[in-house]
Amino acid sequence: MKKFLIIILCCVLNVSAYSQKLNMNKTDESGRLVISTVPKYFKLAKPGYMFGMGAYIANGSVEWYLQITSLSVIPESSEALFRLGNDEVMHLTCKDVKIDKWNTGGFSMGLPGSNMSIISPTQSHDLYISEFPLNREDLEKISQWGIKKIRVSSGTDFKDKIFSNNALGKYLIKCWNKIQKEIGKKSDNKGIYDGF
Repeated sequence: MKKFLIIILCCVLNVSAYSQKLNMNKTDESGRLVISTVPKYFKLAKPGYMFGMGAYIANGSVEWYLQITSLSVIPESSEALFRLGNDEVMHLTCKDVKIDKWNTGGFSMGLPGSNMSIISPTQSHDLYISEFPLNREDLEKISQWGIKKIRVSSGTDFKDKIFSNNALGKYLIKCWNKIQKEIGKKSDNKGIYDGF
């Protein structure tokens, strides 16, 4: 029984700590501070989607966004729907898509007892990273009601996922809180003239 409780406790701690890491905390080329969380994998369809959250901070204003990443094509015309716990439907439209490269494979192994080795070539795949703008009201609704279903369009078809335990909503709210905490740290930094 003790082992079972320890395993459950470890699983709960692992899930609750997932959003505790920031993926990016830097200034972009336009001078905005960009803060984003490490995305989390959710299986909507093969090959799956990763969801994260980020914010652009400039001149005291914050622009929030949902980040959806996949090996599946995500066109700039894509949309996402969230069905909240109160059955309200939230509609999000893609603002930006970046295409990055993701490399898989590429290993070499010596064969025991011989001078031969096996070399596997590296394969490069397109990784689609999309941003869907969110506002504070959207995030407060997700916090209050949770997300029970999501639909992501790829332009030609839809990928649906039902969340019986609000896993995506809980994760996004943890991301939101983590980024807000980081923004608070940044605003606590003193300028050169403060207290001079």
